Amino acid sequence: MLDTKDLENKLEKCFRRCATGMTQLRKCVENAMDVGFTKEEADKIRAKNPLIFFREAPTGSIKELPKLGSILEMSSIGLTLTSSRMPEDVGYRVIKALHQNWGEVAKGYPPVGAFDPIADFIKAIPQGLEVPLHTGVVRYAKEIGIEIPKPFIPPEYKGAK
Repeated sequence: MLDTKDLENKLEKCFRRCATGMTQLRKCVENAMDVGFTKEEADKIRAKNPLIFFREAPTGSIKELPKLGSILEMSSIGLTLTSSRMPEDVGYRVIKALHQNWGEVAKGYPPVGAFDPIADFIKAIPQGLEVPLHTGVVRYAKEIGIEIPKPFIPPEYKGAK
């Protein structure tokens, strides 16, 4: 496993050589990133910040890097942030469109294919670190049968509790 400085040096060299085009860039990134995280490293990081997540990207699952071996990659469970000032109906339509078309997102990035952007978000947040969801997200989730625990329901939500 490369240490951070070695990885930075390797990436810097790659990017300097990559002025010739996207194919060379892909080869450089593929070579530099064939490291990922070990389970032990991921566990250490999560112990310090439980809102950082890791997911396995199997060999060939990243379309732009088809030869990249299976790696454990860092990811964020939160897809987007918004304001309570955004109307409920707008939040509802945005999350509904995202949820109903999640297969399209997975076509672009297959490792998220089995992930449900609402239910899995709720399951992944450790107790005591919950954040209120947008009222439109709560409304849509309840409509499709996803149970929303109380800490995720914002005070401005006026729907059936």
